[in-house]
Amino acid sequence: MKRLLALLAAAALVAVGLGSAYAAGAFGGDSHRPALGVAPPPPDPAQLASIRQLVLQAATAMGELAPASGVVVPTTRRRAELVDLDTNEADIPVYFVLVRGHFTDYAARIPKGAEPPTGTILTLTVDAATNESLGTGLVKSMPDVNAIGTPESLRLSDGPRSLRTDLRLTKGVQCPGVHAHLAGPAAVRRFRAVTAVSCVDGTRTYPGRGEWTVQIRRIEVGGIVAVQRYFEQPSTRKLPKGRGCLLVAHFMLLPVLIDAGGHRLVPETPVDGCGDRLGNAFGLRAVSKGWHVVSVRKVRLMVSAAALAAHCAMGIKDLPGGGIGPLSPTSGGPLFKSTPQTARVCIYRTRDFESGHFARGFALGAVPTHRLLGAMTGAAPRGSCPNESTFAVVSSSAERWVEVELGGCWRVGRTYPAYGLGGSDPAVVRAILGTR
Repeated sequence: MKRLLALLAAAALVAVGLGSAYAAGAFGGDSHRPALGVAPPPPDPAQLASIRQLVLQAATAMGELAPASGVVVPTTRRRAELVDLDTNEADIPVYFVLVRGHFTDYAARIPKGAEPPTGTILTLTVDAATNESLGTGLVKSMPDVNAIGTPESLRLSDGPRSLRTDLRLTKGVQCPGVHAHLAGPAAVRRFRAVTAVSCVDGTRTYPGRGEWTVQIRRIEVGGIVAVQRYFEQPSTRKLPKGRGCLLVAHFMLLPVLIDAGGHRLVPETPVDGCGDRLGNAFGLRAVSKGWHVVSVRKVRLMVSAAALAAHCAMGIKDLPGGGIGPLSPTSGGPLFKSTPQTARVCIYRTRDFESGHFARGFALGAVPTHRLLGAMTGAAPRGSCPNESTFAVVSSSAERWVEVELGGCWRVGRTYPAYGLGGSDPAVVRAILGTR
């Protein structure tokens, strides 16, 4: 009997011990989770880094690639989610995050034809035990976060860097060519860019040297987070909303991302189902901010200094010579719907009688304009005429012009009221425009 009582007592002690152990979480389960209804301690650096990534991912999905720094509040789930919604979930410890920006919840369930919800404050509830996101929300204004816990700042970028540092990191980095190896979004997410190099085409006008196409070399100094987040997006097979695919070539962004160690990565541009780059809904405008021009290299002369000064194009079709095809002869008449008071003259020379190349240009006053236009209203000459290598364009605006040969049959290429051939008075035209 005594032996049986001893065994029962021992069994009871074991049961009590097991119950205490399970209550303390000694056998796994939620041993890492603090008690319900109790706020967690402030996040450590590793947790802050994890929270930062969750925030940036959520912001990108809502069209904001460069959210402003915000706050993180150690609290409980029920306290946190009362800010933007009610909840019956267990009151577990969470980190409640709020960041500023311009957000659109494209994934929200909305009635057909309705606009997706927007907000300037993104909220994110993060499980303090697992560092997993429990949900996001949008609110219009910043709530009183002190009412739900003790907030601390959350920096979403590394802050400003010195231009000297970025110049040193990017020195010698070549702009990628068309055959560059491109990294997909997964590789871009693993990269930590601190700056980038980009070369874009543009135009520049140089006093006394004309207008040139140029290549502009830039480095990113103020928005690398937004740039990287843009290229972390995967391409989609979805077609653009509200339209089909357009047969238009689009410029593809092709920067070189560079990390603090000088390592380089060229990301592929995310595109939609038409092959067009993902646009403003995903923050493409943010990618164009923060670039510092390092150098500008001339590539090709577009308009000479003389043509710029004369307000003339470098080249134009030779209408009298058949540059746009044979023109039908006309009986002449007014050259413009309303006669201009003054005109601009651009002289061109041609070798193939299709396009002329700029030679010189000048402006005409009221009297010579009146005389010249009056001398160009005649009917087209009869018979065959040899093409003339020099012709003049007389215009009053970019949309109103007429052409006349400076030699040969002195034919006129009319544009009003329709394209056709007319004639001119050689003596008057020669006296005002010359022949060369």
